[in-house]
Amino acid sequence: MSVSRGGLPRTVVAHLGQGSVEYAVSGAGAPSVVLVNGSGGPIAGWHKLFGPLAASSMTLAYNRPGVGQSSKPRRPQTAGAMVEDLRALLLAVPVPRPWLLVGHSFGGLIANLFVRLHPEDVCGVVLIEAAAPDDVALLGHHETRLQKAMAWLANRVLPLHPHHEARHAAQSAREVAAAPAFPPVALTVVTGTRPAMAWASNPTALALRAAHQRALAEVDRCWLPAAVTFPSSPSPSWCCRPSAPPRRVAEPCIGAPTGWWRRRGLPAMPKLPMLPPREATAVPTELNRSKDDPWQLKTPPGTSDFTLHTDERDGRKVLVCTVGSTVLHYDARCVDDLHAMLSQRGDWVELGGADEQKPAKDGTVEAWGRSASNPVGGWYGLKKGLRGRFGVYIPPLMEALGLCELEHNARNNRMRAR
Repeated sequence: MSVSRGGLPRTVVAHLGQGSVEYAVSGAGAPSVVLVNGSGGPIAGWHKLFGPLAASSMTLAYNRPGVGQSSKPRRPQTAGAMVEDLRALLLAVPVPRPWLLVGHSFGGLIANLFVRLHPEDVCGVVLIEAAAPDDVALLGHHETRLQKAMAWLANRVLPLHPHHEARHAAQSAREVAAAPAFPPVALTVVTGTRPAMAWASNPTALALRAAHQRALAEVDRCWLPAAVTFPSSPSPSWCCRPSAPPRRVAEPCIGAPTGWWRRRGLPAMPKLPMLPPREATAVPTELNRSKDDPWQLKTPPGTSDFTLHTDERDGRKVLVCTVGSTVLHYDARCVDDLHAMLSQRGDWVELGGADEQKPAKDGTVEAWGRSASNPVGGWYGLKKGLRGRFGVYIPPLMEALGLCELEHNARNNRMRAR
């Protein structure tokens, strides 16, 4: 089975315990590369990468149940079930170990769980615009009307099989969360600063997704400077170090590709800015939203909409909160200060939002935001008469920035640091 550069080999159908699996495999050499599609994505999505990869490594791509010639799913397609099926396929073909897993979108969730359950089989993981477990739990709360309408229409035209992986995404996220810690293998996360269809997305959802990508990357982070779509039209200038030693690489994965990746003849990558570690985040870097492009947020119970943007007042950066016709101002340093306080406490803290004229419950975020013992020695609110409700409007921004976990109950919500 030969592969021309940029092409795909003829596919084969294997009959395994859970049904038929369509796959394509070609090439020789180590490490063996395993391409894991996004949800509903076919093998053909890798057509621009398969040839260059197979030129120097054995490379396999496959269709999960219900896609292409793979049989319909016979059991709920949770991440655990899909890891079992993938490993059975790799052993049956067989594909020599160690395996380098390349997961795109929802396939990143599968690769994430696979390496945690079978670290002895894997030499590295590349996550491309990958789904993070927190995406499953949080992004659905911030879908726009257009996104909901598109999902409704798609399900009407092509209803999902009861066992389809999208119907069991929440369980997949729970399986990743309950799995062992990510092992000491090379990890690279590739993402873009402007995701596909960003125009149709809620800004809060985009901010959350960016934070989740940081969490995936941990110490190995880079951002591509423009919109990218993987794997259907991937750029060859990947920011990858698959030849890295078996640990999470701490060096910037920026610049000319080296070692294993360079042997694929791919061009050097231009110098790009490194994404700063979250611990080093500074207010001027993170909090830059104009009045024309504010954060679109909801109060923790989800009952009221409001916006936040940044401005300069008397040489101080402030957060301008607009709720209907009411405008409140908060000292922008409150974001870093509150995150530090929550990190120090290390547990859930009740919000306790209250107007300036009402007392704040002791031990709450609201009480801290006006306490003489906080870093500014008093109110973070700056407009006399409207200095309260700190525990109402600042926590949703913290969540959007990926700095906290926030409850969304009808009342008595809490938050804690990430």
